[in-house]
Amino acid sequence: MKETTNNNPQDLFQQAEALRKGNQPAEAQKQYQQAVHLSNERTQNRGKSRANRASNERINLKKHLYAYLVIPLMLAGIAFSVFRVSSHNHERLKAETDPKSFSFVEWLVMQQAREVMNNIVAANPELSFDFSRSASALSPAEALQSMMGSNMQERIRELGEQRKSGAKSESEEGDGSRPSFSCSVDQVQQCSADALPTAPGERREDLSQLVRSYRSVLNNEKNCSKIVDAITALGQKVQWRSSEKDVKAELEYLALSCFARSEDHHKTIKQARRLQCTGSASSMNTSYWYLTASHSHLGEKSKAADMYTCFKETIDHLAEYEFTPSGIASRRRESGALAWLYFNDLDTAVSELEVARGILKSAKMKSPQLNFVASEIDLDLMETYVTANIDGDTFSALHEDINTSGLLTDGYKQIKDTLAGIYYLQNKENTKASVALNNVATRFKHLPEYICSWDWSGFQRGLADSISDPIARENADKLVVATNCYVPQTIEERIQKVTDVLKWLRR
Repeated sequence: MKETTNNNPQDLFQQAEALRKGNQPAEAQKQYQQAVHLSNERTQNRGKSRANRASNERINLKKHLYAYLVIPLMLAGIAFSVFRVSSHNHERLKAETDPKSFSFVEWLVMQQAREVMNNIVAANPELSFDFSRSASALSPAEALQSMMGSNMQERIRELGEQRKSGAKSESEEGDGSRPSFSCSVDQVQQCSADALPTAPGERREDLSQLVRSYRSVLNNEKNCSKIVDAITALGQKVQWRSSEKDVKAELEYLALSCFARSEDHHKTIKQARRLQCTGSASSMNTSYWYLTASHSHLGEKSKAADMYTCFKETIDHLAEYEFTPSGIASRRRESGALAWLYFNDLDTAVSELEVARGILKSAKMKSPQLNFVASEIDLDLMETYVTANIDGDTFSALHEDINTSGLLTDGYKQIKDTLAGIYYLQNKENTKASVALNNVATRFKHLPEYICSWDWSGFQRGLADSISDPIARENADKLVVATNCYVPQTIEERIQKVTDVLKWLRR
């Protein structure tokens, strides 16, 4: 029988069985042996294949373990490094921006010439930051010139020339002398030496710019006493000149507003007096505003009334010697606010706002600032008209004028329509009220903007007297809450409040 070349052990085994049954034991034995040999060979190959697969699996498992163990460790290390760097930067910046722990000029260099801060000491070992202008010291302009380059220095020089040119022009038109302000019912306070800008010399434009940058850092400080300490330390460095009283006043005002925000009325009064020592009528006006409010909060109504008288007298002084339509109108607006907030004097508030509006109406030159002030005064006057429930013709004339002025932003339109809705609501003109309030709801839906600087507290206080019907007053108050930016609520909740009032109007 021809020898087979079959490599299948099963086939060989069957052939061997056939040969054995055919009485060919020798051939059968060969086939049996070949089948056994092939079976062993295949078993070994399968074993090697399994071993190779097991080895490959172990390699793959090691790779996965590396990814799951090593990579997270690497990420954790990177995260820790980022945290350490951020923490270090935070502590460094905190120390540098603390007015009690950093030098003014060192901070100034960083703000004005950050790119050379790291090399400043090495590059300028002889540099002096003495602002006293002694014979051997560098001026601020000269010191900054080595750090900021020629462009900034040229800008400073141009600003200085512009101011000098303006001062010369003013002196040619008149003597430029303006009498200092003195209030008829308030004695002049004794000022400490460090509070008075008395050093001689021209205004330093370079210093003025740098102090304005310094002011931005102090403005972020919450500790009011630190601000006072920083201003005092700075004054010792720069020796304020009488020509720089407005620059010094800007810093003193920061401390004043800080104490006022913290409702520390005694320190607010003390700082307001310090602000007066700068000597400008504008600073006097600002200080008397805070003095009026602070004495009123302390229950000192008579003293508050005197301070309010001084406030109004400073406005008259400014109108005579430093008149600008928008500036004087703004102060008249503040006068009306003081009369209403602290003396409940609605008649004076209306009178002051009408005077302010008349000033702006008669102004020859229109400007964005003037238009902005006019829009706020319009709304203030509208608010007092609603509170006083003035006659319909007077209110309608103002309402129409405001609607056609084109001065209001979408946020101010929300306030205008809310006020109009309340006026018509309290006078039972439900159709007009619905038109105004539909505008409010629609604007909230499509342009959800409203003014966060608008104070509704005085108006809400006046609702008790201006609207006698308790249900109408409740709905009016609901409208104020809907438009009040400081009341936490969603736009949907604001719209719902307005919608509820509309349903009540259509009942």
